[in-house]
Amino acid sequence: MNPKIDSVSVKVVEDDPNGITINVRNKPDHNGCNSENIANAPVASTPPQVSESPPGEPQRQPTRKPRRKRDSIQYRDAGKWRDLVVQEWEAVAPGETLAGMTLGEFKATTERVVAERETLKRLRGDVTGAIARRNAADQDAKKTINRVIYGVKASPRFGLDSDLYRQLGYVTDLERQSATKRVDTGNGESTDP
Repeated sequence: MNPKIDSVSVKVVEDDPNGITINVRNKPDHNGCNSENIANAPVASTPPQVSESPPGEPQRQPTRKPRRKRDSIQYRDAGKWRDLVVQEWEAVAPGETLAGMTLGEFKATTERVVAERETLKRLRGDVTGAIARRNAADQDAKKTINRVIYGVKASPRFGLDSDLYRQLGYVTDLERQSATKRVDTGNGESTDP
């Protein structure tokens, strides 16, 4: 170590992985001036400022988003991961035995992953087709149902005031009229006709 070094300070910025600054202060040399050397490190950005809390309250720490584990297997799709392993195994070490199995045995053991995904893809297509067929059938049925309702309305035997019309969920003309007509007697009371 150089005997002229007076102090060393290290500043680490947590948010920046390259944010390490090392300051070395030398003792005054024979000219009486201080020189400051900065070691080879990237320049760090200033750390985030924390707003001061009123006295008596705990100081709040800046909130950071948790980092996603980029290489963690929990974020990988098993089917894509299996395909990646097969692709790289074939490219790099096709004749090697890994984990006690050959590449062919590995493919056979993990074939269910591929088969279940193909089944799910086919079933999703079937569901989409079934939904489209159901919607078309609904439109045809609605047209037929409306024709029957119009037939009940136009029928001389049933019409707009029939029990059948009421049972189908509609309000008859008699019910509609009796709720709206009221006669005022003049003394603040109203009666139905």
